[in-house]
Amino acid sequence: MTQIRTLLLEDEPHWQIVLRRMIEAHPMLDLGGVYSSPLEALPALSGKKYDLMLLDVEFAEINGIDFANSLDNPPLIIFVTTHDRFALKSYEVDAVDFLVKPVQMDRFLQAIEKVNRRLELINKVATNTDLVMSESPEMEFFFVKEQNEYSKVIIDDILYVKSLENYIQIITHDTTHTTLASLNFIENKLGNKFMRIHRSYLVNLNHIDSFNNETVVVKGNELPIGGQYTEQFKSDFVLRNIFKK
Repeated sequence: MTQIRTLLLEDEPHWQIVLRRMIEAHPMLDLGGVYSSPLEALPALSGKKYDLMLLDVEFAEINGIDFANSLDNPPLIIFVTTHDRFALKSYEVDAVDFLVKPVQMDRFLQAIEKVNRRLELINKVATNTDLVMSESPEMEFFFVKEQNEYSKVIIDDILYVKSLENYIQIITHDTTHTTLASLNFIENKLGNKFMRIHRSYLVNLNHIDSFNNETVVVKGNELPIGGQYTEQFKSDFVLRNIFKK
């Protein structure tokens, strides 16, 4: 049985105990750490590979959703909180599930089953892709499998690429291709004409029409700049291309 390496971030002592017991009782979960503060957990998240993080929303120093947004490559997330008003916003960071306290064991088990299914899909994508791409650095096009045929995609025509869990959308001037692949995979193939500006977005730098500190606009499409990508965007794009007196 594959173990799901799990991290618990909870600042309420009572719920820290309850959730810890739930995690330790589940045969698939391997509890790797318990923290009362997101900032305390940062070294563990950067130094070890975790599959899942159970995360409260309300902390003294930072909102749990903002914390999740700040992470470059976070594990899968289940939010656990007292208030359901955060539920909608939690899915902006692609949370697997959202549990409201008091958490019942049957609801906890459902959430873990969702995590297991998501991990199975992630593993499938890691070993399979529906993109046919050359290894040549001069690659000008590639093919995308859609249904029962392969469609040609001209690289210069790509506006941006969006991650959809275990699939990606490749948005071009004329159409949108949805296919089985990871954003990391296509990012490594496309080269320096493209830049990651958010964990869910890869943008063609030649098609950026305008930008500010939080967004870029590509042919009328407003795309967010993730906090952890801001400095790279400024140094590798803004400073090289902005006109100064």
